[in-house]
Amino acid sequence: MININEFMEMAKEEIMGMLPGDLTKDLVIENNRVVKMNDQVYNGLTMRKENEETAPTIYMNEKFDRYMKGYPLKGLMAEVVQEYLDAVVSKPEIAETNLTFDRIRDDLTIRIVEIERNKEFLQEIPYMVMGNGFAAVCDVKVHEDNSGYWKTTITRGLMQENNYDKTEMFKTAIENCQLKDPVVLNTMENQLFFDEKENLLDMDGKIPEANKSHMYVLTNEEGMLGAATLFYPGVQEKIAEKLGEGYLALPSSVHEFLIVPESSGLTARDAAEMVHEANHSGMIDPKEVLSDNVFHYDRETRKLETIRSEMAREVRDDNLRS
Repeated sequence: MININEFMEMAKEEIMGMLPGDLTKDLVIENNRVVKMNDQVYNGLTMRKENEETAPTIYMNEKFDRYMKGYPLKGLMAEVVQEYLDAVVSKPEIAETNLTFDRIRDDLTIRIVEIERNKEFLQEIPYMVMGNGFAAVCDVKVHEDNSGYWKTTITRGLMQENNYDKTEMFKTAIENCQLKDPVVLNTMENQLFFDEKENLLDMDGKIPEANKSHMYVLTNEEGMLGAATLFYPGVQEKIAEKLGEGYLALPSSVHEFLIVPESSGLTARDAAEMVHEANHSGMIDPKEVLSDNVFHYDRETRKLETIRSEMAREVRDDNLRS
């Protein structure tokens, strides 16, 4: 049985034989190990023309899995060749993009990651500690067209090369998020079943008792990487004000938190079990898992407390013994 490194050596030879002759001239294909969010490791082939600083990287993990299940190598490499051709035609190269701070200022945003889950990823990424085991990292939009936009995470190398001030970078990114992609709180029912959604954080006063739900969804207007909204300035306090009580915050994914009022009766143990089950049963893509921990906001102390995921294991052990 071959391993992924042996597979990639086979892939290189196949790719060079399939590419048009003019594209293989001065082309070097290199193995590239990339660590992304949640320390997910991707093995890729970087296809670089000599004397060019940047080049597309085609990730091979999924193709290796399909090859091991019997999919023909030639068919898989035809996909790689097409991805390469699409990349060199349509993707801008970072080296050719103006990444001075004045240029990127308005396109900076943040996402949050769990520090424990991203030890290797954060070695090369500047981050700001947000509390409760989370850190914020900065993304920047470097290209946009009719098909969408392309973002990249600011690395230490990129920050140093362009002389970004770290404090100013994060301050600007948080301000941008609050202005351009503001926080949205909605009931789970409205989030699932209605197109037009009222932002409960914009309403006057508290949510009336008759209208309160057992569960709310906290995200941003785009619904992408919206878990960061819990750490926007003043948001934790504002949620408690609208609910008129404390609450549990369950990390559904990197895109949202589920907010559960204390009066719902959901215990921290049950909440921890719910989150752990979702994260480890395949319901959530591993790269989109935020945390196994749950969190409690105390309205009196105005503090967010971490309830660690070990509680979920205690619950499962209790169930196995019963």
